Amino acid sequence: MQNSGSSRICTAGQIGHGEKRTQSGISWPISAVPIMTNHTLERKAMKKLLLVRHAKSSWKDPSLPDAERPLNRRGERDAREMGKRLAQRSVRLDLIISSPAKRAIATAKRMAKELDSDKRIVEEEKLYDAGARQILAVIRSADDEHDAIMLVAHNPGVTDLVNQISGVQLDNIPTCGIVELTYAVEAWKEIALAKPVDFSFDYPKNV
Repeated sequence: MQNSGSSRICTAGQIGHGEKRTQSGISWPISAVPIMTNHTLERKAMKKLLLVRHAKSSWKDPSLPDAERPLNRRGERDAREMGKRLAQRSVRLDLIISSPAKRAIATAKRMAKELDSDKRIVEEEKLYDAGARQILAVIRSADDEHDAIMLVAHNPGVTDLVNQISGVQLDNIPTCGIVELTYAVEAWKEIALAKPVDFSFDYPKNV
């Protein structure tokens, strides 16, 4: 495992042959995530994608519409913690896209604050309760001037999309879980056609 503060981040570098990565496991098929040499990567354009499931939300007020539910205390804490972990790894973002749901926007804002990011959070209506196909469509439509994008959305869409485009099979991405994928491509529309050259998965209880 690779340490980030007190957290452990699973990366492609720790993959073992014939093994599968689950939320509680530690590895996945090595053939699913090919690693390129530094010489190869230097000649390639790179796109970095962070897929985030929103943090834990509150069900305290049953009269609230689903899209208006805020984060609960644990969700607030987890969003800050995961933002700090990204900051410790010096993650830099060009664009943050979020579902318009209150819990998703709050997650994005708290992470952005910890990253000291001044990037405007773009609310994308299509991400509310979106499935894998809809999330992918949003990603593929992103402007190619952006090389690092964080997208905050909902399950099961987030987990399903990760399983489709990463070559890794995760049972479930927990609330505030983050999957980071790096692709050696020039355009966002290419990511569904390529395998990632790097993969990491982190979540609040991964300590």
